[in-house]
Order: sequence, then C-alpha cells, then structure tokens
Amino acid sequence: ETEYSELPNHLLSFKFDPATPDWFPVGENNKLYPGMFVGTKLAERLGIAVGQQVKLSYAPPGSDKLARKTFIATSTFRSGSPIKDDYGIFIPLSAAQELFIEPATGDVGRIHVFSVWLDDPSQADAMEDQIAKTACTAMEPVSGRGVSTYTWQKQWQSVAQGMAHENMLQEIVLALMVVSSGFCVFAILSTLVSRRVRDVGLLRCMGASRRQVILIFLLVGGIIGTAGAALGVAGGLWMCFPASAPRVGVYFEMLTGQPLYPPHLFGIESLTVTVYPLKTALYACGAALVSVIAAAYPAVWAASCQPVEALRDE
Repeated sequence: ETEYSELPNHLLSFKFDPATPDWFPVGENNKLYPGMFVGTKLAERLGIAVGQQVKLSYAPPGSDKLARKTFIATSTFRSGSPIKDDYGIFIPLSAAQELFIEPATGDVGRIHVFSVWLDDPSQADAMEDQIAKTACTAMEPVSGRGVSTYTWQKQWQSVAQGMAHENMLQEIVLALMVVSSGFCVFAILSTLVSRRVRDVGLLRCMGASRRQVILIFLLVGGIIGTAGAALGVAGGLWMCFPASAPRVGVYFEMLTGQPLYPPHLFGIESLTVTVYPLKTALYACGAALVSVIAAAYPAVWAASCQPVEALRDE
C-alpha cells in the first residue's frame, strides 16, 4: 500500500513506519479501539484531539437504525484537498469491513467504488474504456451490474478549462510585457543618444566607423536585455521554490489578503510548481532579442550624426 498511497506523507501527528504492516500504531488504547486518521479542518471543526476517543455513527447493512463504534484519533492529516481535509477520515480496512458485515449472511458488504492510479495521469481518458471492460469482465460471473466510470479529467473539466484559459491569458500578458520592455529599451537608448551626441561625434572624429557606432549601441541594448532577462529568470525561480509551497503564493496572499487559488473555486489549498526550462529559455532569449531590436533605431540614429554637426559648439 505504501508504494501507491500518499497518505503517510500527509500525516502530522504520527509518522508511519514502512516496516510496520499496520498503519495505525499499537498502544494501550488501540487494544480496545481501532485507530482513525482525521482531516485537519474536520478535527478543528469538531474539536477532535489526537489520542481522543471518537464515536463514529454508521448505517449497518440490513438495518434502518444508526449504530456507533468507538475509534481512537491516532493522527491528523493535511493533504491540500479541502474535500478530504474538511470531511475525510481514514480507518483500518479490517475495521471498515466489520462495520458493513451483513448480519444475516455474515458476508462483507460489496465494494461499490474503487480508484485506479496511473503513473501518467494524462492517460486517464485513454485507459477509461479498458478499465471499464476489465471490471465488467471480473463481475460478470457474479452479477449483471454495469460499471460507471469517470476520470479526474472529466471530474475537473471545468477547472481544467478555466486554468487552460488562464494560461493562455498569461502567455499573452508575458508577450506584451516583453514588447513593452522593448519600448523601455528604445526610450532609454534614444535618450542616451540625444544626450551623447558630442561623444558620438568625438568617436567618429577618432576614426570610428558608422558600423562600429551601431555595434556599440546594439551591444548596450543586448547587455540591458540580457541582464534584465537573467534577473527576471532568477527572481522567477526564487518565487517558484520551494516547489511544494512556492513563495509566489505566500507573497500574493500577504499583499492581497486572498489566496492565489481560492479553495472554494479550485478545490485545492496549495499548488506545486513545475518549471519548463525550454519555455523559460525561450522567453529569456526573446526578451534579450527584443532589446537588441529596440536598440536598432537609436543605433542608426547615432551613426548618422555628422562629426562636424556634433562638435560645432566645441
């Protein structure tokens, strides 16, 4: 189980030992009552403390009355999913089977829902039909029931579409930012040329050719673009790490008082960060290239200055 489940990584009060076959620690209380893992928000809302006895109400099969069973709150967990942290509990499989034993036959109640986790989540839709056929084939000797399947991509389709739309807008904003940075470089170098006309004339009098003057100002534009892109990439990477709790979310909430992705809209409390080196390099190189292009007109302007015109007041 530990090879597939992420639950042990989210436990706050009890650290799971992979060498122990039972997830729930064995103690004096556990000899009398089984353990229970409780979501942090649920524990806060109900006032459940670790080590406290908790009575769980449930509906036994074949009965129209609720029954109760006592558990020990062994640990709390925080998964980052409001659905699980606000309402979720985990109990041992053996205890869960005892709750739903059919009194008349003694048979354990059927499993109505199960999940399949894939190494590549993007293949969920492609594997859906194959999993459904396998489940139907396995149930055919026992029951004629059908199978209803859904993938995380279908379950969160609206959220995925919203985030895809947001990513597209971010691409547009990034492109506009790169273009606006080109205008900034153009303004800086145009001002520099207008203030350094005499210096350009002096360079021409000392033997510098127009091509050399153009290369000087293109080099200045390239240095500005490269330095800005390097600082931007470094600052962006710093804001994105640590990957499990990126600083950008923390500072965004500090500045605005609102989470970067509100849990009631997206169903998540936190995001992990994935850095795409190729896309990062593309934008960095694009910013440097735009800076060089923006420096072209001021460079030609500077090279077109006549030495006599530049130095006539000297």
